[in-house]
Amino acid sequence: MSHIVTIASGKGGVGKTWLAASLAQAAAEQGQRVLLVDADWGLANADVQLGVTGAPCLPVHGRAEDLLAAVHPVAGFHLLAGASGSGRLADLAPATLERLAAELQRAARRYDVVLVDLASGADRSIRRWWQLGAERFLVMTPDPTSLTDAYAFLKLCCRDGDAAGARLIVNRAPSRPIGEATAERLARAAAGFLHLAVETAAILLEDPRVPSAIRAQQPFMQHYPTSPMAANLRALSTPRGSPRSDDARA
Repeated sequence: MSHIVTIASGKGGVGKTWLAASLAQAAAEQGQRVLLVDADWGLANADVQLGVTGAPCLPVHGRAEDLLAAVHPVAGFHLLAGASGSGRLADLAPATLERLAAELQRAARRYDVVLVDLASGADRSIRRWWQLGAERFLVMTPDPTSLTDAYAFLKLCCRDGDAAGARLIVNRAPSRPIGEATAERLARAAAGFLHLAVETAAILLEDPRVPSAIRAQQPFMQHYPTSPMAANLRALSTPRGSPRSDDARA
């Protein structure tokens, strides 16, 4: 049975797509059959970050077989690219989104791990797809607006009746203590006001190698395979792995 991992953020610009692509490659390195789905409604760019050109776009009205026919091999895993600037997915009716989610779950049976990179924001369609995950990551930074948006995302998921299992990733932390304090603030707020337990999956430090790899349009794990961040990503790509912190820079 495939392990579906959904990745949301609330606020944009927190490194979510980079993280999803890096986790896909890390899982593939471990011998897993991996599919990365760029489900960023209308602003997809996983293919750009990975240096992929000419990849078919996610067929929003297709069946599972059509989804599988549209995958593109890259860095040891398969990419199902989104359609940047089209806005098609954002405008789909709820029934169509539900059908697409069901077809994606069918297609996922061909893989060991399926990572779904969701759009930023907290729209109902985003929350619904986040809840498909057996493992649900919420990515944020120490920026106060990112913390606020992450809390709002969880609050809306609680209103939906399905926010359990959220695992927090604090990205671009300037130091480990700041990253831990950020995670603790959100965890306290979620526990106190939402009666929700939020686990910290990882604290990832600011690393200048990340924007370097993005500018080069190469997977991070391929560009810097021996870096401390790469080791952290390998640990994080293991389902239900122990929390790790990247507080060293080689």
